[in-house]
Amino acid sequence: MTEGTEVLRQAWSDEPVTFHGEFFNYDNVRVLPKPVQRPHPPIWVGATRTEETFRWAGEKGFNLMTIPFIHPTMEALHDLVEIYRQAFREAGRDLTTQQILGKFHIYVSESLEQGVREASPHMKNYSAIHAAVDPNRKLTHRDIVEDMQRGFIIVGDPQRCIDTIRRWREEAGLTTFSFTFHFGGMPQELALKNIRLFAERVMPALDGA
Repeated sequence: MTEGTEVLRQAWSDEPVTFHGEFFNYDNVRVLPKPVQRPHPPIWVGATRTEETFRWAGEKGFNLMTIPFIHPTMEALHDLVEIYRQAFREAGRDLTTQQILGKFHIYVSESLEQGVREASPHMKNYSAIHAAVDPNRKLTHRDIVEDMQRGFIIVGDPQRCIDTIRRWREEAGLTTFSFTFHFGGMPQELALKNIRLFAERVMPALDGA
């Protein structure tokens, strides 16, 4: 990954690619067309459990993506984000330019109880399918309903969802959020209801926040 990223950065520059590493070797390779964004398009690094990845992304000044769902506690994710932020600062970069994205499953309903009742079967199905593909990479060993109650899966009435999103921002250091609204074979009508409630009653409270 680290070699491939360096090759990409060279390919996006105004100079031909010359690179010699363990996995890639190029001499004077010209890549066209060049990107409009300068010096190159934003680079986002996916990081989950490995401290070295968080540190490397910070050192390079890349944006960060992570999945809070897989972490044991909010504090555990906060500690990893701090490793990223510290490396970012030590590299002499402006912290206000960084973006730290958390990707969540979300289900907005009229109450937590309704949300758990409607969404938990589909979240359990999603988790089971993921585990079947790779049993060693199971998303969580906790109970799905417990994850919903703790806010690792964002479920409940609009205000609860707003409060949970703000808590992740304030306590874990996330700056950007990505949401999955349709998961685990959920019927389309439930997914559409979820999206509409989010757009009408959650998103306006977060605008500019």
